[in-house]
This record gives sequence, structure tokens and C-alpha cells, in this order.
Amino acid sequence: MDPKNPEPGSGEENVLAVVEGDWPSVENIEGAYAAVAKVSAIVKTKMFWADLQKRCGNVHFAGTECASRWAGYIEGAVVTGKKAGKEVADALLLAQS
Repeated sequence: MDPKNPEPGSGEENVLAVVEGDWPSVENIEGAYAAVAKVSAIVKTKMFWADLQKRCGNVHFAGTECASRWAGYIEGAVVTGKKAGKEVADALLLAQS
């Protein structure tokens, strides 16, 4: 396919503009859409996610901020949600026995 002549009906012929930007260079942006704290914002270690995953009594934590991989993305939230769900299920099964 020739980029200068897109195929009719592909939708590409309707694009009005493309805007690219360098987010880190924009004053006061300091990041992107992810809600991941900077290193040392919570503790003085890069591995603060391990502490965020620890349960506190019957309270189990999950979310993108707790992820060891994919922190700040939906994948991180899904992985930690599955982990916390398994912990809760195991705790309930243990309580029944």
C-alpha cells in the first residue's frame, strides 16, 4: 500500500492531523497517565511494590501501584488482582478447615 495514496474506505484518508510530543520536556508534566510513585516517594528503595502487596490482617491489596511488572498499566492491576484474589480464597478455605 502506498502511504501517499491510501486505499479508499481504509479511514486513513480522513485523518486531519497527527500531533506528536515530547512529554518529559514539557514543564510541569513530569510523567504520563500512570499513577506510579517516583523512587523514594514512599520508601528509599526501588522495590517498594513488595511492601505494598503485603496484606494487613484480613485486608489484601491489589492495583497497578503494587505490581512488580507492568506498574502503571492495566496488566499490573490484573496480575496483582489475581494474586490478591488467590490469597483471599486461600484464607477463606483455611478458615473453613
